Amino acid sequence: MNSKDIQSVYRDSKRNRRPTSCDQCRIRKAKCNRELPCENCIKRGEKATCKYASNAIRNSAGKRRNSNVGERLRRVEKLVSELVGSEENAQATESQGGVVHESIQEERFVPRNSNTVEIEQPTPRKARGHIEDSHWLSILDDIKEVREQLAQSDIMTSPEDNADINDEAQEEEIDLVLGATQPLPTLQEIVNSLPPRPMCDMLLSQYFTSPVVLPIIHTTKFQNEYEKFWQDPSKAPPLWVGLLFSILACVAAVAQAMTPTAAETNNKPLSLPAKPLRRKTVQCLIMGNYKDANSYALETLVMYLLGTYIDKPDSSFDGWFLMGTIIRLAMRMGYHRDPTTLKSDSKITPFEGEMRLRRWHVILQLDTLMSFQMGMPSVIPPEFCDTEPPRNLKDEDIWPTMSTLPPSRPSSDYTPVLYTIAKAGVMNMFRKVLVHTHSSSSSTSPPSYPITIELDAKLRETYASIPEPLKWRPINQSFTVSSGLIINRST
Repeated sequence: MNSKDIQSVYRDSKRNRRPTSCDQCRIRKAKCNRELPCENCIKRGEKATCKYASNAIRNSAGKRRNSNVGERLRRVEKLVSELVGSEENAQATESQGGVVHESIQEERFVPRNSNTVEIEQPTPRKARGHIEDSHWLSILDDIKEVREQLAQSDIMTSPEDNADINDEAQEEEIDLVLGATQPLPTLQEIVNSLPPRPMCDMLLSQYFTSPVVLPIIHTTKFQNEYEKFWQDPSKAPPLWVGLLFSILACVAAVAQAMTPTAAETNNKPLSLPAKPLRRKTVQCLIMGNYKDANSYALETLVMYLLGTYIDKPDSSFDGWFLMGTIIRLAMRMGYHRDPTTLKSDSKITPFEGEMRLRRWHVILQLDTLMSFQMGMPSVIPPEFCDTEPPRNLKDEDIWPTMSTLPPSRPSSDYTPVLYTIAKAGVMNMFRKVLVHTHSSSSSTSPPSYPITIELDAKLRETYASIPEPLKWRPINQSFTVSSGLIINRST
């Protein structure tokens, strides 16, 4: 199924709720006053295009009429209550012995605002017997019934009336596996929702210069593609546009997680919401048929996972579920096999083979840690994987058109990929320890002591082989190194 088929399916589906805004305001996610033409269309000079769906709800005028009627009824009720009170006072004065009769209490409505009313509970009162319809008390009861009906009408319509307020922020995120429940926008509409280029430049700079960056995107290659994108955005693949949105969403999520003081201190002039950016990422993934293992699909999914985890760190189950999708897509693309063992007709260049190793080992480590956090075994079966760690190379050491890879830099040379290389050995031992201590046999009998001793020796050997730049040092001995290196040493 191609992107056109997917969009046609979504266009045939119905909205779960009836729309309240005009078509133009719904497209622009703007607040609509539901007039014809509406205020926004008048300002944009698009009176002729202001149209509403056939099942649209436009009852704001009716609600205002209800509010006006309710206000008038309150004034009438007050007047009737004063008349009833004056009549009762006159009767009490005329009674023998000067005994004041108990005033007749009725259920009174005490208005709090235009939409809610509170009923005072009636106090014990003297039975008033039969009264005619023309009596003041009967009129007061009729007013009470009308006001109850108006209040109930307001309560029933208020959720729909407020449905279009801040619609983009209130809408649920699109399910990446099940797909969109609404028609997908066009790629041009998605591109038009990007921030201005100066802000995009600043956000991308903050990501690629941040202390900790996953080595799954080649910086030089991405920058060249980024320049071509702004020259002609219409030629960009949907999945590459999704990758761009996913990076912006990560930076926006980090900015939202920072306190205002920290943001001001670090000169982060960002108030970009992360959720709409993630929505655009998912729309691009669906539009680009990410399940067909197309280019940029895996990088975009990993970045989307990272942004979701930063924005919602407590949603570990959602992240773990998405991780399963990423793993299956990566294995379908052959990432679990070393590039040197693949068939020669696979057309994997040395550059792409090296980038595949980087991405796979990041995915492998994320799977181990997230599965351990969920108390579940790793999703990736190690017996089907034969990949070697990537080479210790900087991004400027490799490029897409190269025919052969340069030799790996020494482990004493700290590069952005050195942490992933060192972590590969540690996580390999971590998985073996988990299998030894959490296997089905260990639940019925203690783990084998000789195997425990053997794993302990291998674990110590692995930690001893950690490259010198990444070995842990106290903070008071790390004044001259970057914050990213300190974080890598600690994790």
